[in-house]
Amino acid sequence: MASQTKKAPPKGILKKPTVTASPSPSPSASASPSPQQKPDPREIAIQHAKIIHDRRALEDTITDSIILLAKLPTSKEPSSSPSQTTRTTTTTTASSSTNDYSEQDAELFKSHVRLFQPSDYDALIEERNALGSCGYGLCGRPRTRLGPGAGDYKLLNWGRRDFAIVPRAEAERWCSRRCARRAMYVKVQLSETAAWERAGIETIRIELLEEQQDAEQERQRRQKVPEKEKGEDEDAAAAAAAAQVARDETDRRQKAAKDAMDLALERGDTDKKRAAKRRINVTIREKKVVAEVREPSLAAGGGDDGHLVLDGYKTKFDPKSETINGNKGSTTIPDAKEDDDGKATE
Repeated sequence: MASQTKKAPPKGILKKPTVTASPSPSPSASASPSPQQKPDPREIAIQHAKIIHDRRALEDTITDSIILLAKLPTSKEPSSSPSQTTRTTTTTTASSSTNDYSEQDAELFKSHVRLFQPSDYDALIEERNALGSCGYGLCGRPRTRLGPGAGDYKLLNWGRRDFAIVPRAEAERWCSRRCARRAMYVKVQLSETAAWERAGIETIRIELLEEQQDAEQERQRRQKVPEKEKGEDEDAAAAAAAAQVARDETDRRQKAAKDAMDLALERGDTDKKRAAKRRINVTIREKKVVAEVREPSLAAGGGDDGHLVLDGYKTKFDPKSETINGNKGSTTIPDAKEDDDGKATE
């Protein structure tokens, strides 16, 4: 066998990188960070259990609030007669502006409703209706009871500006439309956010419709006082302006009389009676002006074609463009144009 020769490995043509001495790592950099401690599953479970327990406790508090508010107000008005409760319209019985509850009941109602959701408020209305009371939490009157045979809808305030057609179930929730407005005014202030997310917010406040109306009346009452003072100031200013106009009129008349006296002195009419009776004869004649008649002449520098100028414009007329035949009053064009068919046009 032929002897096998060993081949040398191929060499690269690129330059070898120079190795630089790297600085020694510092002790702080070389030290690895301390490993994080893993959370204890038991502690996490206990924390979640506490959160769920707090939520359940808050839900129980809301349920207790519904039971408590269903019995408000503490001092209820005497119940109306059955004929009044079955009357077709009951808005007139609650149209008075006086409140039928105490301030303590109002504060209790607002403090408990503060964390309600709209669904919780609907549950409160249903609970009060089950007890036979009006759905509004601060109303002590019984809810409306429609007579048998009524349809699914109810006509309220027939012939009035606030006429409305409402479902029968909705009309029986309240004792009047006023209580319905008061209840809905509270409901629109409630939030859909869960109660445990809003429990720590102390700025949440519930406003009653009566409080808003009282504040509006107070604001209007305060505005009336400046308006009254403003009206008095306007009356005084108008009186001063009228007095100034009267003084100006008096001064004008005095000045006119003085001017008349000065004019009379200039004329020599010292006696007013004689001056009033004096007459002056005035004759008006027309002035006759006779001028020489001149024949019309052409404009200067017009030449022979001056008759062609009209209001400064000279008519452009070329007599060579037409020839006059022997016949009077007729003209012919020597060069007749031919049509496309080769016939001459007359």
